[in-house]
Amino acid sequence: MAARNHKDLPIDTGWAWVITFASCGMFGMAAGGQKCFGIILVEMEEEFPEEPVQKILWLFSCVNLCNKLSAPLNGIILAKTSHRTLGLIAVSLMSLSLVAFAYLPKLEYMYPFFGVVFGLGCGMSVIVALTSYCDYFDKKKALALGLTAAGSGIFSAILPNLLRVLFDNFTFSGAILLYAGVCLQIFVLACLLRPISYYKRGRNSSSELSLTTYSTGEEKKLETDTHMLEENHPRERSNSFHGRLYNQPNSMGDFLSTPNISSLPASQINPKHDSYKMAAFSMQDVSASQLLAKPQSPDSDDEENKAVKESKLNWKIILNPRYVLLLLGLFIYFAGLAMTYSCLPSLGKESNVSKTFIPIAIAGAGGIELFMRIVNGWFADRKIISAFNHIAICMTFTGAMAALCATFSGKAGIVLMLLGNSTMGTSVISLLPIVSVELLGKQNLYSAMSFNYFTQGLSLIVSTFITSAVYEASASWRTVFFYLAGCNLGGALILTLTAIAAKCLSQCYKTAKDKTDLNGKPLT
Repeated sequence: MAARNHKDLPIDTGWAWVITFASCGMFGMAAGGQKCFGIILVEMEEEFPEEPVQKILWLFSCVNLCNKLSAPLNGIILAKTSHRTLGLIAVSLMSLSLVAFAYLPKLEYMYPFFGVVFGLGCGMSVIVALTSYCDYFDKKKALALGLTAAGSGIFSAILPNLLRVLFDNFTFSGAILLYAGVCLQIFVLACLLRPISYYKRGRNSSSELSLTTYSTGEEKKLETDTHMLEENHPRERSNSFHGRLYNQPNSMGDFLSTPNISSLPASQINPKHDSYKMAAFSMQDVSASQLLAKPQSPDSDDEENKAVKESKLNWKIILNPRYVLLLLGLFIYFAGLAMTYSCLPSLGKESNVSKTFIPIAIAGAGGIELFMRIVNGWFADRKIISAFNHIAICMTFTGAMAALCATFSGKAGIVLMLLGNSTMGTSVISLLPIVSVELLGKQNLYSAMSFNYFTQGLSLIVSTFITSAVYEASASWRTVFFYLAGCNLGGALILTLTAIAAKCLSQCYKTAKDKTDLNGKPLT
């Protein structure tokens, strides 16, 4: 595929950063809002005391489940519409589902109207936020993606404390209704997701206009300068640039001829005028083909976009061995990460930690996450190590912190858990597009993101069952966190072994290649 023509397009500049800002807010509301589920869960235990905690936990697991499993559907809708359209649909679904959640009297009614609808809205919002940068960035993709993903940290620092204040001062329904109003404000950000075709249409229109018209001022100036040439050199009248511009030429020779300016006084020559430039070119023996403007095909960019668009949903990428192992590692890793924020307030309650400490701790972790997502994006841009190895390191560190959380429990354990997630754990999500492009190419980004989130959804189904079973068997949230730590470390182990195997195979191939000649025969 030919490289894109970036002239007059806001690539890595201008409106590209507005897109990043809007994507940051949309991702923050979806991903950061899900980190508040644990706070809402504790309130629902008091609002519905007759319901078992496992049943309430399944409500929020349903949100995450629909978020992930809807990725292929969202990819199809995105391929048929645009980021702006899908973003507006996402915000509408999220806001309406929260309004329904505030007034539904029974938990059973909340599963379809909140669990499914809010999950679909979150899934649309996430895939829009994590792919809208693609058309606007070339050299600063990882940085833009890091800034987008930093929205999770920003909203993690705001929403938990906001919900705590709302629950302390309003009823459960009133607090959720106000939360829906906050979510509705993201509608403005979705409107800012201007498609890159907006600039391409303007560029193509201006190019066609410049090739076919002249402004009135330019015509008058051209007539004046050409008339001066004709008065001094009447023999050049038939060959004047004015005659060629306004009269149809009798032959190709008349059309390509240029005025003779070699004998003109310098005072009568305007070096800034196009007629002088063309004559100067002729004196330098420049061919006529170089003087004629070559119009750019207005369909060139559209053809490129069509080629990318046609490859958005490529199911053959699952035949890539490294990508399959990446999906397996993500499946195990997200079985632990997805349940962390839902179970953390319950762990604090079991450890006699106050209700106000958890929102403050999550807010502090959100500030760290804001900084670390940008740092991880900046580090990925440096390409010191591959993005695949970067993700493996993040998973390992997160698993170690989860194990320490289960070991120490109490405030110290909660702080360690949030430290691991905010510095490395959640950055795995923002690095997934970079890894997907690294393994499969930019043309398969949408397909890869759909598979990534679908895998996370399947992981969530399994993890919710296992988490509930572990808690029912042990009646201890500390035991649950040992299981979550094992999931994180298991995913890290698969990616680490895959990276080592790929390195060994690459070294073996290089060694074998060095021992053969150009015809593939062994060297003696």
